[in-house]
Amino acid sequence: MNRLVYVLDDDPVSADICATILRSLHCRAQVYQNVEELLQTVHSHPPDIVFLDELTPGVNGLDISRRIREDFGLATVKLVVMEKRRAGKIMVSASDVIADARLEKPFGHDQVQTLLSQLSHSKAEVRFWGVRGSIAAPGTAHDRYGGNTSCVTIRLALDEYIVFDAGTGIREFGNYLIRLGLPVRLHLLITHAHWDHIQGLPFFRPGYLAQNVLEIYGPNQPEVKFERVIADQMKNTYFPVPLETMQAQLHFHTLSDGEYEVGGHQVQTMHLNHPGSTIGYRVTIRGKSMCYVCDNEITEDNPEFKLRLQEFIGKADLVVADAQYIPSDFPEKLGWGHSKYTDVVDTALAANVRRLVLTHHDPDRSDDALDTIVRDARRSIAERSNGRAVEMQCMAAMEGTTLYL
Repeated sequence: MNRLVYVLDDDPVSADICATILRSLHCRAQVYQNVEELLQTVHSHPPDIVFLDELTPGVNGLDISRRIREDFGLATVKLVVMEKRRAGKIMVSASDVIADARLEKPFGHDQVQTLLSQLSHSKAEVRFWGVRGSIAAPGTAHDRYGGNTSCVTIRLALDEYIVFDAGTGIREFGNYLIRLGLPVRLHLLITHAHWDHIQGLPFFRPGYLAQNVLEIYGPNQPEVKFERVIADQMKNTYFPVPLETMQAQLHFHTLSDGEYEVGGHQVQTMHLNHPGSTIGYRVTIRGKSMCYVCDNEITEDNPEFKLRLQEFIGKADLVVADAQYIPSDFPEKLGWGHSKYTDVVDTALAANVRRLVLTHHDPDRSDDALDTIVRDARRSIAERSNGRAVEMQCMAAMEGTTLYL
């Protein structure tokens, strides 16, 4: 990383902690306790980022921003305002108007690492927390790709995320949010109500904190409303704690085929080919599009559906798609609602997708077997990419992997 970061804080202990964290993240950190001294150094040796403590005497974010960005002509310098919670909440100040990011004191390594990542990439961050299909599958055979069931996030801001599905992977995402210590607004886009896509929600710790807001979207099932499905898995027949125990603000939204606005971004939906009512999502953020198509079965005997799917994912920048099966799984598993990876690759190529991520891995598929699938998929793509301006990228979803739109 090796970025030059200046820290302005009149509290020497707080400044030292901040600088130590930054250095552990491979930044060159320098500490200042006087505004004019900081500005002189910024002018002569421009940094990549300036951390400003809101309570340091002489700090006025608007004035500092004007001098750095206008008087000094350093428009690319990022400004981070460090704030302290007062009277139970963060007070809005002039510095908030110009901040590229904010940090609430006290903060730690995880918060700073997340913030630096956000500043480095103006693109939306996509992260995989659960990639397995049908049932969680821990064990040494799945060490690299992971054994948690479906959960993928898009970070919209430090405190706001879109979350695809709430399989067991959402538990670790929740633990990550707890470590950050921020109130969060989450937009959960649930594809359907099968266990492997909702069973992590009862273990999602941010759901039990009143400071958080969860907007939960999904389809009604043939005979059961969406909200009832989510609540029923926490009835005492199945789980010791009812949904009402969650203290976060929970708002349920029923979706069908159509266009919606979620978190200020366009979301399109399409019913998929899977037992029960299942929808896929296409999210557009700053002109870039990501499709999440899980669970879904592509078959040759349904060309109309295949064509609609191609149109739905057409020219997407990133497609995350159910590719649980291999050709030898058929015809035994025909109608089970999952696709062969070969059909997924074919469909993505026909749709001119830029990047394809194969997910919903079979619980009996080892890491080595997934490696083989990826090699074969890439070989097929290379053989059929003659004449394409850009060859489609392909990978298998792996827990912890981060991509950018």
